[in-house]
Amino acid sequence: MRYLIASALLTVLTLSPAFAQPVTKSVPQDATLNVQGDGVVERAPDVARISIQIVTNDDSATLSTSKNNDIYNRLQASLAPLGLTGDAVRTTAYGVVFVPHPPAGLPPAQQQPRYGYVTTRALLVTISNLPTVGKVVDAATSAGATNVGNVGFDLKDRKSVYRAALAVAMEDARQSAQAVATAGGFGLVRIHTVTVGYQYVPLMQIASVRAASAPATPTDIQPGGPISVSAHVDVTYTIK
Repeated sequence: MRYLIASALLTVLTLSPAFAQPVTKSVPQDATLNVQGDGVVERAPDVARISIQIVTNDDSATLSTSKNNDIYNRLQASLAPLGLTGDAVRTTAYGVVFVPHPPAGLPPAQQQPRYGYVTTRALLVTISNLPTVGKVVDAATSAGATNVGNVGFDLKDRKSVYRAALAVAMEDARQSAQAVATAGGFGLVRIHTVTVGYQYVPLMQIASVRAASAPATPTDIQPGGPISVSAHVDVTYTIK
């Protein structure tokens, strides 16, 4: 019986973690090189967007909205020959508010520009045929639009241009890494990590018009130059 107890105790002591010797293995960390790459791709703008606002007022809410609708209908009729129908002319905001008339003797500086029921309609016109941008401005002012402005030139497909800029950025990073590796006497093994970021800068041109009649000279608005799309990458290479 004593022999059995001693044997069991020996077994417990042998299996106890407190008496086990841990085995560790050192894993060397891969040497790495971090570089950055930048890419810029320029493309000519292929779309323009114009903001148009129609504001009307009257002591009658019905007449105020009716006046607004008349201008809007005239605008649609003048834009249709330019190929601008459907989604190309979108209403982005619409509202009717009542502004009470001011008391007698209120200084002009404190008076509102419009009283009664004020109807405001905001439109966004998207133009693919860029030579017609000036004609759209003239059509809006001729129809009686209150404000025409924020003419912005843009790209229809930003993503494809951004991807092209990314490819340029990755090549820039690769060339920088290779230059460092050659100068340092080591080799590039593989890409370890990549962090991507980008900056998109649209070309904007502003045109603010408040006239309610067609200008004597047709309006001519052209983009000022190409649109630059830039991309940035942060690349880490494993080296040997």
